[in-house]
Amino acid sequence: MDEKIDARENAQSDNLINAVLRDAPKTKMLIHVGHSHVAEKSVPKRKGGTRDWMAALLKSKTGIDPLTVSQTAC
Repeated sequence: MDEKIDARENAQSDNLINAVLRDAPKTKMLIHVGHSHVAEKSVPKRKGGTRDWMAALLKSKTGIDPLTVSQTAC
């Protein structure tokens, strides 16, 4: 399951980079996500180690510091 989640998060960030940022790196985007996908830093996994979710991967792959707003704990 961990491999599938990691592959999905990488694919999501790569798709955004390839579809939008590669040709127009200064483009501003609004990306609506749920739950952990908004995490800008590595998050601990239940069985040890950490995971980078989509926002963290976009940040590390592009150098863009995203503005993220989490409403999951409201």
